[in-house]
Amino acid sequence: MLEASPPILNHPVSPQAASDADACTRRLRLLESLFSNAGWGMAISSCDSQTLVEVNPAFARMHGYQVEALQGAPVEKVFAPAAWEEAKANIAKVHEQGQHQFESRHIRCDGSEFPVLVDATVVRDERGEPIFRVISVQDISSTREVTRALRDARDQLRALSAHHHAEMEAEKRTIAREMHDELGQLLTGLKMEVSTLGRRFAQVEGMDVAVSDIQSQLKHIMTVVRQVAGNLRPPVLELGLFAGVEWLVEEVQRRCGLDIDLECSQGDAISARLSSDQATVIFRCVQESLTNVMRHAQASHVDITMNCQNDKLYLRIVDNGVGFLPATVLARQAFGLKGMRERVQAWGGQMLIISQPGAGATIDIQLPLNKELTP
Repeated sequence: MLEASPPILNHPVSPQAASDADACTRRLRLLESLFSNAGWGMAISSCDSQTLVEVNPAFARMHGYQVEALQGAPVEKVFAPAAWEEAKANIAKVHEQGQHQFESRHIRCDGSEFPVLVDATVVRDERGEPIFRVISVQDISSTREVTRALRDARDQLRALSAHHHAEMEAEKRTIAREMHDELGQLLTGLKMEVSTLGRRFAQVEGMDVAVSDIQSQLKHIMTVVRQVAGNLRPPVLELGLFAGVEWLVEEVQRRCGLDIDLECSQGDAISARLSSDQATVIFRCVQESLTNVMRHAQASHVDITMNCQNDKLYLRIVDNGVGFLPATVLARQAFGLKGMRERVQAWGGQMLIISQPGAGATIDIQLPLNKELTP
């Protein structure tokens, strides 16, 4: 352990020198106490980092040894064999940088391995030459377990979210079909009945006007039903993602006159490799993006590009609108953008929002493709 230098005998010592010696002794004892009683593992290695000169009790307990068993032992002894080569590279960084922190794996005397966080610092003399290295080691097994549990919980939440969105889309599909088929047929039958009544009671004064009004209202109701059913689940989406996005772009252009360029040279290939649920995710992202542009962006032009590379679908939506600060918008109740990100992440994808005030906005989406491309 660190020891105070013995006083030089038979020579007079000035009061100041004695005071300095006492202060030095107290500091050394304090450092020794901190080293011995620290709750985390500490070690002092030789200047070449080949030998463990001193280890504290916590370091020895961590590895299943008595302190004496590790003093003078090679540093390699506490590293897991498979981790030693990488550890040597990190030790070299300690030499180069003076201080370096890295993760590795250590081994106990019983052969069991455990993950550690190592923080090593070079101690130099007054000439700048290294004299030893102080090493702090923390067992991060519990941290790894918590991280793994959080990752598992996140994966489960994403799976649940994907299932939830799939169930919602299935329900929308069912409602849209029932509205189109059942309600549509009922309204068509009612329109025919009104026509029949109009002919039967044509002699009644004002009947023709009443029948015309009812038929006009029924026509409007049928139009609304078709629109609602289409919004719930556009029938054209059954023909593939590209067909659905083309229809959506045409609808937006018709309704608000927004200039939209759609580029997708691999439309059929993309549709072939996406599942129905994944295609719906991308369609809803385009739909929500265009809705946001119409409501908030004050844009005159939008570019939409889709392509697939390296088993991923890439979607980019760029507008020339007023832009915004993504962090500020997402911090608010921005359910549209948050919903898009949630949908994409639930299927293992990523979404990036790039924007700033006055510079428009770009939304980049990557989504893994789940089917092999067939020629």
